[in-house]
Amino acid sequence: MDPFKEFTHGGTLNVAEILFNTKFDYMFPLLAANPECTLTPGATTQGALLALGTAMASDDLTMPLDSTIPAVFTYLGQFIDHNITAQTDREIGVSRIATPDGNVMDITPLPAKEVVKKLVNGRRPKLDLNQLYGDGPGLGMNASPTEGDELFDPTTLFFNVVSDPPGFDVPRQNDGTAIIADMRNNENINVSQLHCAFLLFHNKVAAALPAALSKDQRYIRARQLVRWAYQYIVLNDYLPNVCDPVVVNDIAANGVRYYAPDNDLLFMPLEFSVAAFRFGHSMIRPQYQLNATTKLDLPKILSVGMLLTGGPPPKVAAADIIAWHNFANLGGGHPAPQMARQIDPLISAGLANLPVFLQGSQIPVGALLQHLARRNLLRGFLLSIPTGQAMADGMQTEPLTPAELQGAPGAIQNAVIGGGFDTATPLWFYILREAQVQQKGNRLGSVGSRIVAETLSALVSRDRASYLNNLQDAAVKPHGIEVASGTLIATIADLLKFAGVPL
Repeated sequence: MDPFKEFTHGGTLNVAEILFNTKFDYMFPLLAANPECTLTPGATTQGALLALGTAMASDDLTMPLDSTIPAVFTYLGQFIDHNITAQTDREIGVSRIATPDGNVMDITPLPAKEVVKKLVNGRRPKLDLNQLYGDGPGLGMNASPTEGDELFDPTTLFFNVVSDPPGFDVPRQNDGTAIIADMRNNENINVSQLHCAFLLFHNKVAAALPAALSKDQRYIRARQLVRWAYQYIVLNDYLPNVCDPVVVNDIAANGVRYYAPDNDLLFMPLEFSVAAFRFGHSMIRPQYQLNATTKLDLPKILSVGMLLTGGPPPKVAAADIIAWHNFANLGGGHPAPQMARQIDPLISAGLANLPVFLQGSQIPVGALLQHLARRNLLRGFLLSIPTGQAMADGMQTEPLTPAELQGAPGAIQNAVIGGGFDTATPLWFYILREAQVQQKGNRLGSVGSRIVAETLSALVSRDRASYLNNLQDAAVKPHGIEVASGTLIATIADLLKFAGVPL
């Protein structure tokens, strides 16, 4: 297997990602349509954005590294992202920012109306785990085959998964290609192992259901309970760890203020998917302790194919299987986990030289697509994302001052001042700097928290099938989801323990 075969971010379209055809739109459409609320078009702005992105990539160990957020939430965030968005980071159609060989092209920001009309989301705005289940197995006596059939054991409808200790891995073809519903969940070992944990969790939930259920009934109920547990974790564990608790509690008590689509037709907010939810890129560490003996630098974390052994089919080597106390706060005498990197304007240097290849080709793309920060900034520019100051004004909150924005570390300060970004700031950068200024990098600030928490909360509260809209079900308890008799799932740590992964 090519070690980089499944590293898909920034490449061309992967058809397997496109399960749905749903809508992107702006949380603040009037801001996106107002030239005074977006970055100034032109080569000067584009050049300044490239300079800012270049300055953001650093492994300067003199800078504070650890936040107070356990590292598992970096990859739970990536797992969530793959559930609800696809195509805003793809070199296709209106989201293209590079020439065919991957180098920089001249970008003219698109009118907001054109973005909304032409940019399509390959996912749907629901926390429904479609990145895990795909289109599911065919159910019933006369079921038609589905693409999802290969994910499941046809006799039991349990997920196929490697779970024979010391082997814990997603299932694979003989060449090492993962057999999962979303190949993006195999682009680094950390999210791949988390995907494996969710497969095992589903199987454990299914096995605990009453024996009298048919295999179809067992699958349907297990999927419902797993989705509810996942939704509960997102709202009650993930958001309180990465967002300002004041904002999270306000939304829980009073509902959303700004993400309010008409007629319950939810869309994916572009301010969320193109800017705010990319805060997780800042949380990625330059290296990870996987278990008692293995510590890997980021380039190896990103190279799952190099970590496979044996076969056919091969599987992740025992030495590279995650012991989850290194990522999640498991309690019960387990050591404290390593923490996510602080949410701030710095990203790990390994994210400036990503192993990105054009789809179906061994030809590496140009430097633009291999540099995550430059890519994020240019896509926000192309898609007319409002500035951080415009978003703060729209939310009636005090924006960061020019002095606060100029106080970013090292070479970033010169890039901010040189680009005029201290008064009109790209939203992604603004949110990272806001987290650093307001929360010391330990969670998102006011604008970032509001965008992220409102979006994810609404995806659950406006979904008629979610746990919040099925409180009468006996499995929905005040403090978690009961997935088996006496077993409540309220946190990602609870899920990992119940799944039976190495702790």
